[in-house]
Amino acid sequence: MKSKWFIFLFALMTFSLNIYAANNEPTPAKIEWFTSYDKALDHSKMNNKPLILLFTGSDWCMWCKKLEEEVLHQSEFAEMCASEFIFVMVDFPRNQRLPQAQEKQNHELKNKYGVRGFPTLIMLDEKQQKVVSVGYRKGGPKAYAEYLLNTLADYQAYEHHYGKAMNGDISPKELREVYKEACALGQDDDIQSIVNIGVNSDKPLFFLKEKFRFLVEDGLIGSPEAKAIREKLLAADPDNQAGAFRNVAVIEFQRLAEELELDDSGDPAQACAPLIDYISKFGEKDKDHLWRMQMTIAQTFLSKSQTKEALSYAKASLDAAPETVRQDIASAIEEIENFANSIE
Repeated sequence: MKSKWFIFLFALMTFSLNIYAANNEPTPAKIEWFTSYDKALDHSKMNNKPLILLFTGSDWCMWCKKLEEEVLHQSEFAEMCASEFIFVMVDFPRNQRLPQAQEKQNHELKNKYGVRGFPTLIMLDEKQQKVVSVGYRKGGPKAYAEYLLNTLADYQAYEHHYGKAMNGDISPKELREVYKEACALGQDDDIQSIVNIGVNSDKPLFFLKEKFRFLVEDGLIGSPEAKAIREKLLAADPDNQAGAFRNVAVIEFQRLAEELELDDSGDPAQACAPLIDYISKFGEKDKDHLWRMQMTIAQTFLSKSQTKEALSYAKASLDAAPETVRQDIASAIEEIENFANSIE
């Protein structure tokens, strides 16, 4: 009788332990996908977590399906990211109609964040500032998760550095590093703020150059502001020791060359004028860049089939170039000569 009780109690204890073990197995990580941006934003603020917005065409987009199947629906991705982000599905299906409010919301989000293709995954911080925008990436769930987590870590470190910059608690060298971080993360608004601080610092040369470049790229090369920044930049480096005159020439040329490319009747001499002027003033003192500029001018003339001018500058480049590139330039000259003969 005693033996039977022992067997019964042992069986009961084993059963209880199995039940306990089963009930205490860790629950597999799972991503909760919100469809309401407002609800997701509330959770983001409440939990101090960034948002992940997935812009997708769930029932028609092949790359969207690949991203979901290979990454987003994988347990490894969920284990690494489910607790770190708040996820929002911003869907644009073709074979079904979403509720009108959701459809309206999705189109507004698409326009707000300038989404042009699917899939696009956008990370936002708790203040709804864009951290990164990314599409399909090879490598599987672990690599994709690591990319998001590393980007977030870089952004958080950047935010700390940017805060110090805005408070003026930073050296000119550190300010340039923060600028590089902002460029790498695509923080366009911050970039402008950092440049404005740098322009007014005690070492403004680098930021004057960047400010001038932005104005020229925006088509404001002849504006009073661009002219004023240009004057300050050149005045800060009158002997071109830091390359201010070279930087100005290259920035102006790049803008004019873009315009030349769009104008069939454009004059390459006009586009090359900043480089030609720089060469006349500083070419002999800047041999490292002289031959490169001359070859660039040659290529620009050649783009408009002005082979005589192209050959002249290409041969000048050959004379000024180091031995390591002379053979390449000689080959280019031969190609220009063959082209000139073919169009005569």
